[in-house]
Amino acid sequence: MAMVEKRQRKARSDAGQVRQTARDALVLHWLCQMYGAPLDLIQEALQIGRPRAYQLADRWKRAGWIDKAVVDPGPVWLYPRKHVVEQYLEWSPAAWVPKVTTSAHVRAVAAVRLHETRLNGLAGPGDAMELEHWISERQLAHEQGYAKKGQPQQHTPDGVLILPSGERVLIEVELTAKSIERYQQKLADIRIRADQLQCAHVAYYCKPGEVHRVVSGQVAERRKERERKVFEQSRGIGDGGLPGPMWHVKSLEEVKGWQLELPRPDRPEGR
Repeated sequence: MAMVEKRQRKARSDAGQVRQTARDALVLHWLCQMYGAPLDLIQEALQIGRPRAYQLADRWKRAGWIDKAVVDPGPVWLYPRKHVVEQYLEWSPAAWVPKVTTSAHVRAVAAVRLHETRLNGLAGPGDAMELEHWISERQLAHEQGYAKKGQPQQHTPDGVLILPSGERVLIEVELTAKSIERYQQKLADIRIRADQLQCAHVAYYCKPGEVHRVVSGQVAERRKERERKVFEQSRGIGDGGLPGPMWHVKSLEEVKGWQLELPRPDRPEGR
């Protein structure tokens, strides 16, 4: 009986390497836009369990795409490595690592983006990550550049949301209370940037309590000014200036995951 030789399969050139999937690419690109994010927000966005989220994070780190950092008592933070950021953003940003001084704001902005994505039906079922309807603060700052010596730096929004209708919404996230004078100046700066970025709306997400109360009061004055300009335009009177964007003050209470929530002592989080 003739012996049949067993053919050996040629080893793949990428054997042992992690192969990037479409979901990997989506999450990595999203993280590059947002600087980074804590694992619980990625878990929520992908609608997966915590064990699966850790598996993905370990896989991405093993592939050399991300680094991990323990910033606070909550879940680990993931942030893309510099060569990955350069690949996806197609320009070379300054290196970024999560810090305890800024992590609360970065988390809140990422949570607002996921919230607005779902609220406006911008992603597929069971998903809250998409790339086409958001201009990140990182991208806006890059396009804006640095002010020339002696000139004030323009305000950089936390993001710009592009609605299915094509209308743009300037996004602001406020966690810390400021003086009335600072808010007045900030709202004036936001108004200028909204016009420059062709934003028909401003969505101002505020920490519940004092911040929300004060911002609501200041924005109410902006609404009155806008209504006056709209009225004057309808009558052909006034200075002819544009009425500016419509202002919407929102509480971060409606945004899932906007702040770190530690597990109760009787309900440990686990790994």
